[in-house]
Amino acid sequence: MSDSRDELQAYTVRLELVDRPGELLRALEPIASNGGNLLSIFHERGNLTPRGNIPVEVDLEAAPDRFDGIVEALRS
Repeated sequence: MSDSRDELQAYTVRLELVDRPGELLRALEPIASNGGNLLSIFHERGNLTPRGNIPVEVDLEAAPDRFDGIVEALRS
């Protein structure tokens, strides 16, 4: 029997990134370092958020107990 903490769940995270080289890579690093598996990225450079940033939608999968660490790392 598998432990439910080991089962992966899909999540969607919406980010706002500054339009500078390397920002997308910098945003993805916390996902990888906290055990997340990238499923897809939707990067819409032609549109800007009300704050003037680029909207990015990241689909990922992670164990539920790892997802909070991913969110914390992205916020910091």
